[in-house]
Amino acid sequence: MEKFKAYTLAFVLTIIVCFQGYDILEEDQHTRHQHEHIHEGELGTIPTEYPDRIVATWKDDPATSLSVTWRTSTSITEGKALVGIATPAPNFHAKAETLTSDVTKMEPKEVEGEQVEANYHSVTFSDLKSDTIYAYRVGQEGHWSEWFHVRTASKDPEPFSFIYLGDLQNGILSHGSRAIRGAYSKEPDARFIIHAGDLVNRAHRNVEWARWNRAGMDT
Repeated sequence: MEKFKAYTLAFVLTIIVCFQGYDILEEDQHTRHQHEHIHEGELGTIPTEYPDRIVATWKDDPATSLSVTWRTSTSITEGKALVGIATPAPNFHAKAETLTSDVTKMEPKEVEGEQVEANYHSVTFSDLKSDTIYAYRVGQEGHWSEWFHVRTASKDPEPFSFIYLGDLQNGILSHGSRAIRGAYSKEPDARFIIHAGDLVNRAHRNVEWARWNRAGMDT
């Protein structure tokens, strides 16, 4: 365990308690409705043809695979994902592999607050080289994300660092984002983030997930 450095951001919960407490849990129905109406149309809430809420994670062996999920409007019925070894050459993507995404439709009735429908896409890149930096992007012709870098794990045990986050839950964007930025400034080579506890306050509230994704991506 001494080889692995986990930076526990316990102060996130302290910030939340000091600035916001748990008043949101005690809001009456009228106040909740007002909050949802005020934030209707907030950045990242309504899906578009461009991919958003892009998350890289693992389904299989992290040394040889990478899984990516993202969201679009329902007008994008087939998503694409490209992956290739990241080199300094600007044309590295010429040898990128292209996969078609699996698509799951999110019905409006499943969303609290902003009643929107969306398509959620997922792919798993397999047969990757271990301990190698790959670049990937997702989307469709004319609606691509930028290229993201990710490094596959080593096949053999070796020291690495990662960031551990406790409950974001409240103050997700306003305070969660600065906690994540602070963690990366102290540990810029962290391989990944583990989110524990309550990611958001209400599981099906669309705007809270919009803030959670913005807090983690806009670092």
